Amino acid sequence: FVIIAVLSIIIGTFAALDQKKLKTLLAYSSISHMGYAFLAYTSGSFEGVQMLFLYVLIYMLAGLSTWAVVILINTKDKYIYKTNNDLTEFSSLFKSNSALALILTIILLSLAGFPPLIGFFAKTGIFLVLIESSMYFVAIISILCSVISTFYYLRLIKIIFFENKLAGNLFYPIKYSKSIILSLLFFTFIFLFFNPTFIYL
Repeated sequence: FVIIAVLSIIIGTFAALDQKKLKTLLAYSSISHMGYAFLAYTSGSFEGVQMLFLYVLIYMLAGLSTWAVVILINTKDKYIYKTNNDLTEFSSLFKSNSALALILTIILLSLAGFPPLIGFFAKTGIFLVLIESSMYFVAIISILCSVISTFYYLRLIKIIFFENKLAGNLFYPIKYSKSIILSLLFFTFIFLFFNPTFIYL
C-alpha cells in the first residue's frame, strides 16, 4: 500500500509537469492527490483515517470547484467539443472575469498546499501522521513531491494573470443558475478555511 501510494504521488507529480492540456494536468494532479490520501490510510492509526476523510472531503470540494470553472468557461473561437484544451486559453481570464479568476486561483493554491489555505492544513496533517508513524523516508518523499507539484499550479496562475497575448479570448457569459452553484462551492471552501474543525464533527 505504501509503495502504491508513493508511486502514485511521484508519477502524478512528474507527469503533470510537462502537460500543456488543462484536463490532462488535472487528471495527473488527481493521481498524486489520491496518493497523499492513501498514505494517510497506510499509517494504520485513528488519526490517519481521520486525515484520510478530511483530505478526501477537501479534495472533492476543490475538484468540484475547479471542474466547475473548467466546464463553465467556453471560448467563442473554439468548437463546442474543443473547449478548455490548452492552458493558454486562460490567458485573458483575469481581464474578462476577475472574480472567476480569483476563485480559480484560490482553489489552485489550496490544491498546491499553500498556507494558510485549507489544502495546506490537510497536507500538513498527513505529513504529521506519517512522522508520528515513524515513516520518515515516505514523509520526506511526499513533502518534496508536494513542493515540486506547486510548479504547475503556479504556472497556470501565471497564465491567468500575467500571460501576454496580442488578442484576448472571448468567453461566453455564464448563466445565473450556474454561477450560483459555483459560488456555493467556493464559499463552502472558504468556510472550511475559517472553521476546519467543522469537518471533524
